[in-house]
Amino acid sequence: KKKRGDLAWPLNDEKKLATMPEFPADDERLLESFAAVASASLENTKLQNDIENLFEGFVRASVHAIESRDPVTRGHSDRVAVLTVDLARKVSDAQSPDLKNIFFSENQISELRYASLLHDFGKIGVRESTLQKEEKLSPEQKLKIQSRLDEFRSTAEIRALREMISQLSKEQRAPSEWELAVMEKRIREFNDRLRQYWDIILNLNRPTVLNEDNTRQLKDLATVCCLNKDCEEKPILEELDVLSLSIKKGSLSEDERLEIESHVTHSFEFLKKIPWTKELAGVPEIAYTHHERIDGSGYPRRISKAQIPVQARIMTICDIYDALTAKDRPYKKAVPIAKALDILMADAKAGSLELKFLNIFIEARIFENSDYLKLNIAPLKLVA
Repeated sequence: KKKRGDLAWPLNDEKKLATMPEFPADDERLLESFAAVASASLENTKLQNDIENLFEGFVRASVHAIESRDPVTRGHSDRVAVLTVDLARKVSDAQSPDLKNIFFSENQISELRYASLLHDFGKIGVRESTLQKEEKLSPEQKLKIQSRLDEFRSTAEIRALREMISQLSKEQRAPSEWELAVMEKRIREFNDRLRQYWDIILNLNRPTVLNEDNTRQLKDLATVCCLNKDCEEKPILEELDVLSLSIKKGSLSEDERLEIESHVTHSFEFLKKIPWTKELAGVPEIAYTHHERIDGSGYPRRISKAQIPVQARIMTICDIYDALTAKDRPYKKAVPIAKALDILMADAKAGSLELKFLNIFIEARIFENSDYLKLNIAPLKLVA
């Protein structure tokens, strides 16, 4: 029934309802057209949601793939995304003269979130042995050195026993207690010396800065040789061992460091192959530049501030902060929050990080974001 203009609605009088005219065919066709448009709109909305959920699932699967290759940094991508989005929103809301012209739309925030989640995807192209290297020597190198020392130890004991047996055989007598004590002392002193060498190796193997004392110890140790089971003099450390233990800082050689740094280029090469929408087109470049520095000292391209997207300059601060304070790195201790902020501030004052963004990070206490703290395996002690 089609309502007449002189009747109030809703109408409960059945007699008056009966006097109302039916909808004409034109009205029915018009309503069917409206219904078709509404149906298409609902279907498009559902399709859009399905596509977004599918893409979100793809991103999550990608992050999982990264973390399966580098489990010691598990959670890093999620944590950096949370910090970066929070900092970007705070920068966008800031009213200070140097920030009031920077504004991020929700589409740009979404773009930055995806770039943050996928910024380390290129690690999937780096060898696991390099990604997970905790010390200067590889596990295989350590095992070989231990086996070498065990061989030297057993060879020395066998030689000492054979020499005594040969001497006693010539003299056709049993050993005296004094002779046995001398032999035992000789073997014990040699074993003690090998243990001292091993302790020095373990100390040199830690991913710390190589100081002058360490360098001198390594130089001396590189000249030490012992007899193996074939009575050949062999060095305790092979050339590759010496090179590994000579790493000045951290656990990576120059080639390994370059291999790690290559993950940025791998990320870009992967991300640029994705047919991003117009709203997300900046994801590859933002991810590509998250290790660049505004003074040109970053990598892989050593580009300057003007060439680095603002979003990447924001992400860089969050990426460094999380790397410094993360408790899930077996090769280093977590840096306390106050010290991490001091390190970031020193870098900003030296000109490598954007000071105005770091100031917002500190003043707004982005590091206390509740979602970020939940993602940490063990919340750090906060700054007072």
